[in-house]
Amino acid sequence: MDIIIAAILYLALNYWVPTLHTEIPWLEAFQHVCQGLAPIASIAFLLLGAKALYDFPEKNDPPQEKRDT
Repeated sequence: MDIIIAAILYLALNYWVPTLHTEIPWLEAFQHVCQGLAPIASIAFLLLGAKALYDFPEKNDPPQEKRDT
């Protein structure tokens, strides 16, 4: 799911947001900044996806037993 969010976020920030036409000066500056932030934001979600890939235990691992010592 994180990979899909990363792709959508990259496409939106890099291609869709700059095409919006507005008369507000700060929003125009935000549109230019979005193109630079697109790869950074996407990398964050890609890293979350990679982390989620390794968070699941393997099926062959026996469950851990709790021992009272």
